[in-house]
Amino acid sequence: ILLCTELKTKELIEMEEARKVAEGLCTFIDKSPSPYHAVESVRLRLETEGFQRIRESGSWKSQLNIGDKYYYTRNGTSIVAFVIGSKFKPNSTDSRFLIIGAHSDSPCFKVKPKSKIESNGYLQLGVECYGGALWYSWFDRDLTLAGRLILSNHTNKLVHIERPILRIP
Repeated sequence: ILLCTELKTKELIEMEEARKVAEGLCTFIDKSPSPYHAVESVRLRLETEGFQRIRESGSWKSQLNIGDKYYYTRNGTSIVAFVIGSKFKPNSTDSRFLIIGAHSDSPCFKVKPKSKIESNGYLQLGVECYGGALWYSWFDRDLTLAGRLILSNHTNKLVHIERPILRIP
């Protein structure tokens, strides 16, 4: 009876851990309606975990230290993070590295620049299809708007209108 109780307790702990991981993933997905938002979410998490931002261009030789954690971003749509292990020895044939990759984009409709059209009392936006999706599944459903705005002063701003304001008839 004791062994059975211990197994059930272990299973419950594992289920609780799995639930927390799943909730964390759902939170990340909710906060990442566009690649720009996903990269920003990852960047914030990396900084919380002690990663330091470096610039992609230029020499890293004087910037990198054994045992430290770094990241850089490109165009707000890509992020690269790495850790230099404490046992790493530069110029050694025994030193190695591991790479894990993922992508931040997903199928969507991208709003075309200068695409405002008014017709039959409705404001319409010109869009282009991005990625390989089953586009018919997007028809006749409420859609939100999210992405990156490029402003006239050459800065950008992330936008996510969480309330559904769009529909493809």
